[in-house]
Amino acid sequence: MISVSSLLTAVLLSATSAVGMLPTTESLPGCGEVNVFMTGLPAYHPWVISLGLDPAMVDRMLREDAARIVNMGYNLRGGNLVSRKRERTDIFEVAVFGPEEDYDRILKEQMCAVDWHGTGVGFGLRAGQDPDLTIQFEDIIAGFHERAPGAPIMFNYNAKTFSWAVQRRLPLAANCTDSPGKDLASRRKQALGPPSDMARASSSFAKHAKPPRND
Repeated sequence: MISVSSLLTAVLLSATSAVGMLPTTESLPGCGEVNVFMTGLPAYHPWVISLGLDPAMVDRMLREDAARIVNMGYNLRGGNLVSRKRERTDIFEVAVFGPEEDYDRILKEQMCAVDWHGTGVGFGLRAGQDPDLTIQFEDIIAGFHERAPGAPIMFNYNAKTFSWAVQRRLPLAANCTDSPGKDLASRRKQALGPPSDMARASSSFAKHAKPPRND
């Protein structure tokens, strides 16, 4: 028969072991030692607008959150790659792309030559109710597994919460306010913009978008 004291001893030992398994600040990476790659749909992409979101607000939130990630001490590729709007013309940088692009090639170009510790996919791509977006999402996840094996794949719940996901999954050893990370600039400076790319995006949207319901 097992005594009460034996059970209490077992519980205390289990609790002590669990505490010992928790990461300590000595085992966590320091400022500027973690590389993060993020991708998703451009803020001004027709699929994002179809979700009822304000593209200007999404663009601003993405930029602010990207800056926050770098200021928290992480090296980020994606922060300077969100969409820009200039003179009412949408210009898409290469780390954000829709299903109309050769995204597998772009992903390969953007992820090569860096040891990625974490990756992420934006909410717009995950929320799109379209087969092309679902296929793109699946292909990007497969690409992450291939090009960053073992690295956690993170998800935001709106345009300003990638920083929340990164900090939750990849904590750092210290506050990096005085030692921010780096903005890992795109490996390709050419912008993906109008007229051809925006036309392809609009064409893809028009091809698959469902007409509004009247009920």
